[in-house]
Amino acid sequence: VLFSIGMGYVPGILLHHLESHVATLSHPAWGKRNAIIVLGAGTVVAKHHCIKPTFISYSRMLEAAKLYFSCKKSSDTCIIIPSGGDPAHHGESEAETIQTELLALNVAPQDIIIEPNSNNTFQNAENTYAILKTHLFDSLILVTSGIHMRRSLLYFSFFAINPQPAPSDYMTAINSIVPLGYNFALFDFTMHEYVGMARFYVYNFFGWNKKPA
Repeated sequence: VLFSIGMGYVPGILLHHLESHVATLSHPAWGKRNAIIVLGAGTVVAKHHCIKPTFISYSRMLEAAKLYFSCKKSSDTCIIIPSGGDPAHHGESEAETIQTELLALNVAPQDIIIEPNSNNTFQNAENTYAILKTHLFDSLILVTSGIHMRRSLLYFSFFAINPQPAPSDYMTAINSIVPLGYNFALFDFTMHEYVGMARFYVYNFFGWNKKPA
C-alpha cells in the first residue's frame, strides 16, 4: 500500500476523480450583476511578522482577478467576495490578506466584499450565503483549486448556491519507481477532500448540518 501511494498510482486515481469533472472556465456567462467568490487557503507569518496568503492562495487570486477584469469589459457590476477567516489565529483573516493582494492587482476597493469569519469550507458556503441574501446577483462564479472544487460545490449546493466553477489550479501525481514524499502529500490532500465529502453526507443523515433559513 505504501509503495502504491509513494509511486503515484493511488494519488493519481484519487486526483483524477476529484479534478476531472470540472474544466477551466473559458467563457463565463456574465449577467448584469456578477459575483466572483474566491475561497481562502490559509495564511502564513512571513518575515517581520507580515501575514501573507499561502502559496496555494495565489493561483486563486490570479484567477479571480482575471475573471474580474474580463467581467468589467462587459458589465458594470462585478464583485469579488474573498471568503476565509483566521483559523490559524495569525491575527488577520484569509479574506483580508486576499483583499490586500487583489487591491495590489488594481481591483477597485468598492468591488470587494470580504467574508472574514469562516474557519472551514462549510462555513465559507454558509457565510457567503448570508452575503448573497442581501445582494442580488445574476451570475455567480466560484474560484478555488481543482482538488477542492468538488467538495466546495457540494457544500455550496446545500445552501442553494450553484455557481459556475472556475478551478484555479490542478495537481498531478508523479509516477516514480522510487516512492516520493510529494505523492504521499498528494494522498493526504485527496483524502482530506474525500473525508470531507463523506462527513457531509453523514452529518446530513443525522441532521447535524445547519439548514439555511
